[in-house]
Amino acid sequence: MKKQLYVLLTMCMAFIIGGCGHSSLVRHHEPDADQGNRLIEDLRVKLAQDPVNTRLTFSLAMACKSAGDLDAALTFFDSTLHIDSVHTRAKIHKADLFASRNQQTDAFTLYLEVLRSTDDEKLVAEIAELLGQPYSIYRLTSADYNNAFGSYSPDGATIVYQSDRSGNWDIYTMSDRGTNDTLLISDEADEELAVFSHDGRYIAYTSNRCDSSKTDRMDQQRDIWIFDKQTKTTIPVVRSPYDDWFPSFTDQHHEIVFVSERDDPRDVSFDMKLSELYIVNTADDITLRLTQNDDDDGSPSVSRNGRYVLYTSNPDSLYQIYQMDLERNEISGILKFNGHCGAPYLSFDRNRMTFFAKADNNYDIFEMNMINGRLRRLTNHQGIDAFPRYSPDRRRILFHSNRDGKFQIYFIDLTEPVHRTELIEEIESKL
Repeated sequence: MKKQLYVLLTMCMAFIIGGCGHSSLVRHHEPDADQGNRLIEDLRVKLAQDPVNTRLTFSLAMACKSAGDLDAALTFFDSTLHIDSVHTRAKIHKADLFASRNQQTDAFTLYLEVLRSTDDEKLVAEIAELLGQPYSIYRLTSADYNNAFGSYSPDGATIVYQSDRSGNWDIYTMSDRGTNDTLLISDEADEELAVFSHDGRYIAYTSNRCDSSKTDRMDQQRDIWIFDKQTKTTIPVVRSPYDDWFPSFTDQHHEIVFVSERDDPRDVSFDMKLSELYIVNTADDITLRLTQNDDDDGSPSVSRNGRYVLYTSNPDSLYQIYQMDLERNEISGILKFNGHCGAPYLSFDRNRMTFFAKADNNYDIFEMNMINGRLRRLTNHQGIDAFPRYSPDRRRILFHSNRDGKFQIYFIDLTEPVHRTELIEEIESKL
């Protein structure tokens, strides 16, 4: 996904990955239509006998909503609110119905009405979940230049990231609180996509410093380098006349999974080249190809135990998330959206996965429970929220966003449900 990465941060900050609609899991079970219809008819009969029973009108609205008859659902939500104007659940579900129809102003107005009239934390959490912002979000960097692609050290105390404050991309580190900002790797070329090894000693990154043949930085070839924190030295570990990028360490500091276009012989522009996944053993300089297809494979991340590689591929023209078992040499699709998604990343315990996807014309952060397949939306903003990374203790998710102008680094605090006042302010900002 070289073209997506470069275009995201070097050409007007416009991320090109294609359009997509609402997300949906493969593990989706269709409701029993006959059973739903029987329930609706039964409720209609009962309501005819007791037309001012809000329990019946609300139940009928919910049944119609579940059956996909949104016009009827709206009618019965209105009936419920006509009988009981402060029926909170009817307001919440009516707002959710408006949101599904892209009637955002109507939805936000109703959500605000509920939030301003109650201090019930359960209702706040329910609305936050429906809006796709269940946790508090904090910004770690703030500047008139771009900071992006943050990644945690194994102990979670340090964040490595890239910044263009000098006019090109360089590698910096900071504490997990956003303090002690330190320049680590600097060159006239672009240094990007830095990640720690699992022992914390090495940092792998990409650089185009060796390609002087092209003046257009968008078209320059990148190599993969390693910075040794103990010796303060850098060495190239993947050098080729092709573009190599997006390094990810296995559990061995001398093994790196990366992306390359080296096996696409076509004479086409860089943004049309197809990429595959490879693994290099830097100790003996042996490189093996991991994927072999006619698709565009990219953005790999390796599980903490070194066994699984998550990555994206587009066999059906849509970027979806796949998992490769390096021990069994097996590949399986683990998530399917109605549109593109990218940059999957496993939590250290492998129970959860975070990634970003485009939904409702937003690029936002999502999380999937790897045990039961439950999917949650964690951000919902008009800006681009992308490339999430868990902290080692899975208490935070690091990501970058241009929601406040330039790209900056933020984190989602998974231990802190969003506050009522914070949620109100966020909704008000969208009206």
